[in-house]
Amino acid sequence: MDLGDRTRMYWQLCGSTMELGHKPTFFRDLFAKFREQPIDSREAKSDYLRFARFCSEVAGEDPTEFFTFYGFFDKVGNNLAEIQRRFLRQGLCPTTISR
Repeated sequence: MDLGDRTRMYWQLCGSTMELGHKPTFFRDLFAKFREQPIDSREAKSDYLRFARFCSEVAGEDPTEFFTFYGFFDKVGNNLAEIQRRFLRQGLCPTTISR
């Protein structure tokens, strides 16, 4: 997996929050929240949901559809191809995820 694959989700978060003008200070505020309430990478099975919640709180929006696309609320890889097709049809995801 190359750097683009590993950082795609973060670039899309940036695009949907900062570049579109919804929350220009998104990452600055998100990292401040991480400093206040650190996420432990050793607890990845539970803290990834805290990450999604933090993003929602900081953005002031409901990113459920975004994080559903990345498998946060489902088994990883479950129905990924169908989810990609749906997002591409709706124009919500400009790129695909490589396996």
